[in-house]
Amino acid sequence: MRSFDETMWSPPGSRPHIEIPATEQVHALAGACLAQTRTWWAEQGDSRPFEVVFRTIAPEFLHLTVGWLDQLTVSLTPGQLDALHTALVGRLRHIAPFDVTVGPAFMGLYALELYVVPSRQADALAGAVRAAIREVFGAQAAPEPSPARWWRPHISVFYGCQPADTDALASRIAYTPAPGGDRLIAPIAMAVDAVLLVDQDTWGPTGLAWDTGTARRIPLGHRKPG
Repeated sequence: MRSFDETMWSPPGSRPHIEIPATEQVHALAGACLAQTRTWWAEQGDSRPFEVVFRTIAPEFLHLTVGWLDQLTVSLTPGQLDALHTALVGRLRHIAPFDVTVGPAFMGLYALELYVVPSRQADALAGAVRAAIREVFGAQAAPEPSPARWWRPHISVFYGCQPADTDALASRIAYTPAPGGDRLIAPIAMAVDAVLLVDQDTWGPTGLAWDTGTARRIPLGHRKPG
């Protein structure tokens, strides 16, 4: 595992993000993986504290990112954020709520992530979010993904800060007990019925977080019958 700081944006600071907040069931799944990691780390005989090597994400900030704007929030006017909010409301009301499948967990280069199974509904939601961003900030603000780098939905559990033997950790994560301890963790369904427009600092001084006081909830449309 490499340090997630290698990917830090320049200049640093919070930016507008559009997130699907994780449900309590996903919180439990992420918590089980985090507990397994803490147990594994305690067995390694490494003198570095866990918090020095791994940067955890508080449960209330677990999320699936569907879009973001690479401009510092402080550089935007209130009118621009209002316009983005309005554009998102106008486009997302045509998308019915849906479920995504979350899991299994896997080790990435910079983070432990919960895999989210790609789906047409999730792709449509992300596409509508990108279109809303372009509507307000122009064509270059949210280009469409290319075959070389598709949009890949996922939920990060923690980020790496220092090198660790992630091959061994990945093997241990595969044996993570489910909450309750009667079986191994398994993929779960997560309902998607809204997104949050937030001012998020991914590399904040206390870890990934957003301003909960200014977060705006934007509901999707009505679920189709049947």
